[in-house]
Order: sequence, then structure tokens, then C-alpha cells
Amino acid sequence: MSHYYAIISTGSPDEVYKRATVEADTIKEAEEMFIAQFGREQVIKVWDDYQESKSRWFSG
Repeated sequence: MSHYYAIISTGSPDEVYKRATVEADTIKEAEEMFIAQFGREQVIKVWDDYQESKSRWFSG
């Protein structure tokens, strides 16, 4: 199991986004879980632990 992350649109007029996390075996499974929970239109981007650690390392 790995952690996967997503940016989720809240659907508000001022374009507010939130971040969500799930544990899954594959990124495809994680994406399906996010879509089931929030709806296909709300899921903006899904990424994994490796991409998360890279972004934290480069951010500063």
C-alpha cells in the first residue's frame, strides 16, 4: 500500500481547492477511490509518494 494525494475542487465560485489522501495499491485504484468519493469533475490531479517527496524537497 502506498499513499496517494489529490487536488480536489470544492466547486465553489471562488475556485477553492482542497487536498485529499488515500492508501491504495496503484495510482489507478487511488484515482478511482477519489472519483467515487468526490466525483470525476472534482478530481483535478492525483500523485504518489515519490512525486510528493520530490515536490517537498524542491520547494524549500
